Amino acid sequence: MQHTLNISTAEIPMETGPPEEGKLNVSEFYRGATVLITGGTGFIGKVLVEKLLRCFEVKKIFLLIRPKRNIGPSERLQKMLEGPIFDTIRNTKANAQQLFRKVIAMEASFEQTDIVDDVNKTKICNEVQRIYDDIPFGGLDHITQMLEKLDTREKERMTQLVLGEMPNSYVFSKKCAEVMIGRDFRHLPIGIFRPPIVISSYREPEPGWIDCFHGATGLCVPVVVGKPMWYYGIPEVKPFMTPVDYTVAGMIAAACDISRRQDSILPMEKSVPVYNYTFEKNAFPFASLVELVSSGLPNPVDRFLAGIKVRISPWKIFPKILLWLMTLQARIADEVLAWFGKRGSNVKVVSAISTLANAVEFFRCRMWTMDNGNVKRMISLLSSDDAKRLDIDADRIDWRDYYKSFAKGIAMELMRKARSRQQRPKSI
Repeated sequence: MQHTLNISTAEIPMETGPPEEGKLNVSEFYRGATVLITGGTGFIGKVLVEKLLRCFEVKKIFLLIRPKRNIGPSERLQKMLEGPIFDTIRNTKANAQQLFRKVIAMEASFEQTDIVDDVNKTKICNEVQRIYDDIPFGGLDHITQMLEKLDTREKERMTQLVLGEMPNSYVFSKKCAEVMIGRDFRHLPIGIFRPPIVISSYREPEPGWIDCFHGATGLCVPVVVGKPMWYYGIPEVKPFMTPVDYTVAGMIAAACDISRRQDSILPMEKSVPVYNYTFEKNAFPFASLVELVSSGLPNPVDRFLAGIKVRISPWKIFPKILLWLMTLQARIADEVLAWFGKRGSNVKVVSAISTLANAVEFFRCRMWTMDNGNVKRMISLLSSDDAKRLDIDADRIDWRDYYKSFAKGIAMELMRKARSRQQRPKSI
């Protein structure tokens, strides 16, 4: 069973482009360059910063960072650089501290028209040559204020009216950004890189690295911890998934390709290049996902039970029944903890799992056919040195080998988060 989502770009000038002669020189493109990154403290952003520092001779990396929970941008950056994702640099580079000093935090306010102050704006205009934007749509506070006066029914009707065929506001905001870029900024050296579901790393900076449980990774947590969970979806659907290190390698090469393309096409003929970073050759169905994830579990009994406890079901009734039972169990557990004067979070955890499952349901029930001509062309243009430095061709991934580290990465991040919670000061 296959459904298709029609996301038309006919109203804006975009292309996947014919093959071009010549080679990309990605290393030279970044040599001595100053790079500006938004979203640099996020999952993909961290891997991008680490890869640029470790493999390319960049001059500086400016990160636009907003203050968060009374922690300033510089402190947030320092905490990020102390994280395990940068251990490879610390362990293999004699000049690690010198490399880290290349990363500079700039305070930003993404809700304002002027994201940075005048001083930083001047610095960006004078120094920056490469820019990566990897943040979600801003202005949420303004939208929230607008919706406060509406009741639940009115909000649901407005949501359906605004989103149309888009599955959620996240996808809708991305579409709006693409339309604006194609309409107003095609004269600039700019491009759109569309990754699929991004999951933990394959090899870099280390196998299985993850620091969040969004999307497909979060759905796999029950497999690792041995909890029952059934999700509604079409088992035969083959999702597009790519390890984060492959995704970042594609982004790095795409920026070089965009610049090269800008120099070779006449201004009036320019359109926005779109890089659909999807690969169909060795895609696998959701029905195989649990088996692949559980292959990384150390205990053979756990591997066997995972196939029973966690499933993708084409019938909605079974996931609903299981979720109801889990919610009931969580409420009872929290009540028992309350009797002993302790605060339980079981209901909160079940609610978070349910929210995540619902958010990804649209994509568990549909398949797409994507044109990745720009990506294939870009791979063919890589120099031999850059091809060794950048793993981009996801058709070559051995998924069985990949998933041997996937479960371990999730387990390690769960332990890290547990330690972090224990170290937090307890409120009186």
